[in-house]
Amino acid sequence: MSNPVVATEKKGLMWFTGVTLSIISVPYLLGFQMARIHSAGDGWIYSGLLIAAEDGFSYLAKMLSGAHGAWLFRTPYTLEPQRGFIAYLPYLLLGKLTSPPGQYEQMVILYHLLRLTGVVLSIWAVDRFLSLFIEGAERKWALILIIFGGGLGYFSLLGLSGLWKGPMPLEFYSPETFGFLGSLAIAHLPWARGLLILGFARLLSGRRWQDAIIAGGMWFVMGFFQPLAIVSAWGALAGFLGILTLRIVFFHFHAWNEWKFWARQVALAGIISSPMVLYNFLSFQIDPFLYRWQAQNILPSPPPGDYLLAYGPVMLPVAFFLYRRWRELDVKMLFLCGWLAAFPFLAYVPYNLQRRLPEGTWVGLVVMGMLGIEMMKKGWKPFFYALVGSGLISTFLLVAGGIFSVLAPGRPLFIPESEVRAFRFLSDHIRPGVAVLASYETSTVLPAFVPVRVPIGHGPESLGLKNLLPTVNAFWSGRLNEKDRETFIKQGGYEYIFWGPLEQVPGGWNPAKDRYLEEVYSEGGYHIYRVGLLP
Repeated sequence: MSNPVVATEKKGLMWFTGVTLSIISVPYLLGFQMARIHSAGDGWIYSGLLIAAEDGFSYLAKMLSGAHGAWLFRTPYTLEPQRGFIAYLPYLLLGKLTSPPGQYEQMVILYHLLRLTGVVLSIWAVDRFLSLFIEGAERKWALILIIFGGGLGYFSLLGLSGLWKGPMPLEFYSPETFGFLGSLAIAHLPWARGLLILGFARLLSGRRWQDAIIAGGMWFVMGFFQPLAIVSAWGALAGFLGILTLRIVFFHFHAWNEWKFWARQVALAGIISSPMVLYNFLSFQIDPFLYRWQAQNILPSPPPGDYLLAYGPVMLPVAFFLYRRWRELDVKMLFLCGWLAAFPFLAYVPYNLQRRLPEGTWVGLVVMGMLGIEMMKKGWKPFFYALVGSGLISTFLLVAGGIFSVLAPGRPLFIPESEVRAFRFLSDHIRPGVAVLASYETSTVLPAFVPVRVPIGHGPESLGLKNLLPTVNAFWSGRLNEKDRETFIKQGGYEYIFWGPLEQVPGGWNPAKDRYLEEVYSEGGYHIYRVGLLP
């Protein structure tokens, strides 16, 4: 006989999942609708992206490279030689399911299927993790806050943007800090968070060595989506063992058997999940291309004050909970304490991608914060529920911003139809992997439609961008003399030159004057030239 309470909980979770998927799909559906409305004449095509379009096009470009046979990742946003390495495998594999005609549209659909299924996994994983700590209505509130929560970013609308020393409030640009941004726009991140939390839930809910192996296996798979999330898991587990050690030393001298058990579990999970981390670490040290890529891929954490504005409201009930319950915490609660204690070390470790490392900390904060609120007197509960829940305003602003960004078709989220036609002509008439010269803006989009290589187009993946960008801009503006222009084309090995509105600088270079260029396409203000024998 089925348990009616469990059945009700499952039904509620399904409804919540459905509502969440609807909310994070609305901006995209509007984008496609706006493209359809503005399709009359030479209109716009919606890219299928919303936030951080440059990164989004790069994910689609990875899918296209997979469609053309790639099993190892080689970025198309540089002309530097590459050996290839295991990365972005989900995108490469999904690309293999696509083919012309309509290949770009197929890739967009698969991209969003990956994103939405990742959100489903993330919601299920968080709910399972919450069931270890909270029941009833509080568990539902905690789930809402974890999936949709934010910080005090809405203060920026009140003229208080000077409070943030970083570029903007964290909930608007850092998917690691809260998580909703990843669900809204970045397909692989919900999968990574779901597997991270599911691994924690499995590790804490069982007492067998097999549970540690299964948790480690989940994190091993997670490494194909986001390898750094494995380091995040290790950081949380290291903090847990540290807190457990302090607890035993100062309060429970007889509990060393418990410490040994958890040390074994942590070690097993760590060993099983380690191959992807070790592979990435060695690859970035040994491979010259990856070493240079890592050197220019800088993603620092913001100042501590920005994190305080993000997490401050929930940290107050967390502090209250710890004050009241420190001596009575069980092992699961000690894990949460260790997870939170690891946060400053993860956020500020001297590493170029340090902002990525505090992945999922928001989940632990909300769990402990909800427990703290429930311990308060009735008069204080509504105030703190409102304070922590006010972060939903920031999420509303994020969704509203996404909606407004697609209401008026334009770059970078929309692409002119005439430009897409030029891309498709190029795709039909070149062999994969040729070098094409275009402006930075065009080169960001081009590899998502055509399997070509470009010198620049994506900040982290375009090696030597700081030096190359001024040269490319000088090329289009006509500031290079004829000899320097020919040398630049030779050194790049360019076989085609794309000359559209973004490349047509007033008073700049006109390719029609160079005899070694053969025009192979001309329509709607877009021209493609084949490079012949240079003098």
